Amino acid sequence: MDNSTFLWIRSEDPHKILVRAVYKSQDGFDLYGLRPELFDKIMTWCNENKCCRRTAYNEFVFEEEKDLTFFLLKWSSC
Repeated sequence: MDNSTFLWIRSEDPHKILVRAVYKSQDGFDLYGLRPELFDKIMTWCNENKCCRRTAYNEFVFEEEKDLTFFLLKWSSC
């Protein structure tokens, strides 16, 4: 694993609970989307826990704030 910084950026749309995955590479470039090594793990976990739905390659939408909190507890430190 490299020294990339992985971030979840929340949408400013007040009508949706949506987060977008972004990470910054070791070289300092912002790369949009999920790192390939995390993709399968996150999708498996989301399907098992049914807390969100994926709407784009790097976006997840949640029904309730508690679902977003549950998701971030698991994946914010990746």
